[in-house]
Amino acid sequence: MRPKRILIIDDSIVFLKAISMKLRSFGYEVLTAIDGSAGVSTVRRVRPDLILLDLNFPPDVAHGGGVGWNGLMILKWLRRMQEAQSTPVIAITAADLEDCQDACLAAGVLQVFQKPVDVEELVSAIHSALKDQFPDLPPPSPPRKRILFVDDESDWLYMGTLYLQECGYEVFTANDAQGALEQAAKRRPDAIVLDLNLGDGIGLTLMKLLTTGRPNAPILIYTGRELDEAAINDLQEQGAYDCLRKGTMEELLIAVGEAIDATFREDEDMPDESSGVTVESGIESVLIVEDDVEFGDTLRAFLESHPYCVTRVTDGAEALRHVSAVDFDVILCDMVLPSLNGQEFYHAVEKMKPHLCNRFIFMTGHDADPRSDNFIRRAGALMLWKPFHLADLLAATGTLRKNSEPAPPIKIHSI
Repeated sequence: MRPKRILIIDDSIVFLKAISMKLRSFGYEVLTAIDGSAGVSTVRRVRPDLILLDLNFPPDVAHGGGVGWNGLMILKWLRRMQEAQSTPVIAITAADLEDCQDACLAAGVLQVFQKPVDVEELVSAIHSALKDQFPDLPPPSPPRKRILFVDDESDWLYMGTLYLQECGYEVFTANDAQGALEQAAKRRPDAIVLDLNLGDGIGLTLMKLLTTGRPNAPILIYTGRELDEAAINDLQEQGAYDCLRKGTMEELLIAVGEAIDATFREDEDMPDESSGVTVESGIESVLIVEDDVEFGDTLRAFLESHPYCVTRVTDGAEALRHVSAVDFDVILCDMVLPSLNGQEFYHAVEKMKPHLCNRFIFMTGHDADPRSDNFIRRAGALMLWKPFHLADLLAATGTLRKNSEPAPPIKIHSI
């Protein structure tokens, strides 16, 4: 059974967006029109189950040549159409109710609400009207879209969570980059609200990681910074869906609703994709050998989100102890390490478990070192030159999974 369809006719774009988001959160399908002409056209094209009609419109908004197309005049035209003769209508107005209520009721309007509208009362009236028309209609239930809210300011985090939960969203929070990556991997959010100015100053880097790890989840930047048009365009080019200045929660709610409506048209169970690289189902084991703790944690969180079973160590000697006990599917190893460097670690594995040698992916920022280059060429291993895109890492792991024999030397360069 399709969701009940509501047409909102109102010349206020802000009101249209806000009420549309609220009604969609209760499971209704919402159509909008900014004037009488658009409303009539919509009714002809798609028969609504209920019409929410504003009473006040500017004279020319419906192309009436200066005629004051108020809501009651629009309603008269709608009642002449077979598609809307029996459609229930609820009116809304910014005017005094005493001035218009009698005329509305005489015209067949079920109920009149004054702006600003009490949303709970409006939804209750809509449900009652549709229940009378469709007696078997069950009460609408809000969908449980998942939102990840990332902010290091506790007051914004609290208020954002409160408002989003009241709109029917399931909200998860994080106050730092590591927590955000862990929550994104664990909760798989449908949208992400991100404060760009996190205390550790890595908001932009975090946005890129989240964009790569959850490419189908729109990221809304919510910041106290003054962003000019060039800065906003740059953020959007790097993966942000929208950029908002911290202010009223209503603006944030509208933006979240629009992002989800625009982005999630397909089934939520579709597999994740990242730059055209799809990881097949099934957990695979990865050993990360990286002495840069922050970078190693980032790689671990990213791989676990796709998902891999990841073990992370910081030196070659510790890595060798793990390899002696586990046959890892992928060994992601930095070339420069304490105790045993990458080349020494590889040779030790070659003696102990030679069948693992074709599972290495090496990382290095020392691309000018001919010794590393020669070693990689002889080993026939994959190499990622730092800094690299995380999508390149997925491509490299995919190459290892497809090839059981040692691969020819491949260098994956980032832009």
